Amino acid sequence: MSLSNQTNPINQPTPTLQNSPHLLEKGREGFDYKDYYRWMNEQLTMRISSLAVALLGNPTYKRPTEWRWGKKGEVVVYMAGEKIGRFSDFESGVSGDALELVKYKTGYRSKELSDWVKNFIGYQPRTLLKEGKEAWMPIVPVPEEALKGDILQGLADNFSRKGMFEQGRYCYRDLEGNILGYVVRFEDEENKMTLPLTYCVNEKGIKSWRWKGLPVPRLPYGAELLKNTCNTILVVEGEKTAEAAKIIFPAMTILSWLAGTGSVHLTEWSVLEDREVILWPDNDKPGLKCMARLKKILQEVKAASVRIVQVPSRTPLQWDLANNLPEGWDKATLDHLLKEAV
Repeated sequence: MSLSNQTNPINQPTPTLQNSPHLLEKGREGFDYKDYYRWMNEQLTMRISSLAVALLGNPTYKRPTEWRWGKKGEVVVYMAGEKIGRFSDFESGVSGDALELVKYKTGYRSKELSDWVKNFIGYQPRTLLKEGKEAWMPIVPVPEEALKGDILQGLADNFSRKGMFEQGRYCYRDLEGNILGYVVRFEDEENKMTLPLTYCVNEKGIKSWRWKGLPVPRLPYGAELLKNTCNTILVVEGEKTAEAAKIIFPAMTILSWLAGTGSVHLTEWSVLEDREVILWPDNDKPGLKCMARLKKILQEVKAASVRIVQVPSRTPLQWDLANNLPEGWDKATLDHLLKEAV
């Protein structure tokens, strides 16, 4: 099994052998292979779920502490607890740590093994690291090899430490359906945050997933749906609301855009030329003002018609289609509001 050309899909903070700086400073004579192999194993263990999928494919079934492969679950990789990072193949009798799993499945040793691990974890030598902010440019569409494994493992650690966890991942595609990037939604009991995620390259040619937005002008969320439909287009604020609206109005094509009310003008709305469009704003001042602005933009790009839904004055503040229906409302109420949009 050859995986030497696999691209690292994980945007962990770039490993720099900080726990073993002498590996870089002593040169070949002072190179401590035991420390280096220990370091590689630590880095792989941090990424054990994506490593297991990269080497073994999707598991047959999962438990909180272990994943298993095979009809009888004969291969196990431990995902949590005291054994995290270790594996056992009960059929062959082979077992070991995460680095041994790489050796077992790839057959690599020595330099080939080292190169594979560094490629997988996205290791950058210190000589390539620059002080200050690096320039990263999104690669669009995203190459297929960058989509392997869990692209968020490690990248979301800062949020989980603060008690915020992923609640939604929304894929942006071009008109042909190719993946351009994602928006990831994190929430806790009181707060929410949405961040753009793109696969980028810097001036050194290093590629990595980064919290970085798509270049502007950018296509709306759901753009790939436009190619094969003549349906009326419904535009709402936010990817979460767009997904809710798809369920409520299955006969309509639902779009949104990246980065909220302040970025509506940065979207390539010319894709809606000659289309009939209805705008459904969030029920607050920013939402209403944004959709009024979008109506003018769509008229400028020659949309066939543009109407805005007007909700009753008693509608709860900030209500949108992703929320529970207000008291006394039902699907017929929503259909009526669409029909009466002006």
